[in-house]
Amino acid sequence: MRDAPTQVSPAQKEYSPRIGLLRVMLWTLTVLEAAKFVSSWMQWQLLQSAPYSLDAANANDSRQRALNILYWIAYLFTAISFCRWIIKAHRRVREFGAQGMTISPGWAVGYFFVPFLNLVLPYRAMKELWQASESASKWMKRPVPGLLPLWWALWITAGVLGQYSLRLSMQTTTIESLKSATIVGLFDAAIGLSLNLVALRLVTCIAQNLRKNEITASHQPPPTAEEMLEERRQSRLITLNCLLLGLTLTLLIFVVPVFAAMFADFGAKLPAPTQLAFDLSNFFKTCWWFLTPIGILGIWWGFGKLEHRFGRAASLRWLRFLTVIHVLLVLVIVLACFLPIFQLGAVAGGLQ
Repeated sequence: MRDAPTQVSPAQKEYSPRIGLLRVMLWTLTVLEAAKFVSSWMQWQLLQSAPYSLDAANANDSRQRALNILYWIAYLFTAISFCRWIIKAHRRVREFGAQGMTISPGWAVGYFFVPFLNLVLPYRAMKELWQASESASKWMKRPVPGLLPLWWALWITAGVLGQYSLRLSMQTTTIESLKSATIVGLFDAAIGLSLNLVALRLVTCIAQNLRKNEITASHQPPPTAEEMLEERRQSRLITLNCLLLGLTLTLLIFVVPVFAAMFADFGAKLPAPTQLAFDLSNFFKTCWWFLTPIGILGIWWGFGKLEHRFGRAASLRWLRFLTVIHVLLVLVIVLACFLPIFQLGAVAGGLQ
């Protein structure tokens, strides 16, 4: 017999690790995975119908490129939301009295980015979170549902297929190699679609368990309105800085190379800021996959430590300072790209 649904007060809902944004991002990613599958299938049909026109090939490439850009933007936002939710959920079960958990809230996310350890320890952290969300005092004795190993198997498979698909797509030089990359892309999209649906179910179940614990853990005092407001401000600032980091990398990886190609035959020495932006772009194009998670984790981990040592007020001040630095960096990159155009206009004006 199922338990009757419990009613959660507005204050308790506010303090629970919220999954509203995470749900939206997971559904968005699911839709984009489905779109990628359909687009890859259309590409396969086009390759099977060779010879095809140049216009059809260009339209296919444009569609694939646009979908990939949208997908990776959504993936970044989803990863940020998912990691933040994991940290908050781990902290919450400890507040309910869960003791003896082997992985800290920070490392529950950090192990995703550590080679080799990321094959085992993130699953262990999620398993402990599931068990503790069901019963904080007796979490070690709680069974693990089949949903959890299914999620992890799909996660590992999606990671391997994603890397393989990326390498194949970067090495396509013939029609046959493009066909092989398209087939792998179809399987990758199908696995990703399944993974997102299972992840949705997983986080929903854990969130429901946490809300039930909110009711039973009456010894825990609810947070004050000021504490909740500061937490929301900190969460927004951390998310904003992660987004600004993503925007900076997008400019350096995709936008700056366009200007570099434009000014390749400029015939004059480029301004120092422009040359520096081009050099940074060349560096980040080869290391973005490594620097992006390090940058995001650095923001989370660093400001978590700062808050623990100096308090939330100090953390908020430093987050505001970092936001200003990020905005200025974006503006400097944009201005550096347009600086040679202004210089050329000034020279042309002087000749007239």
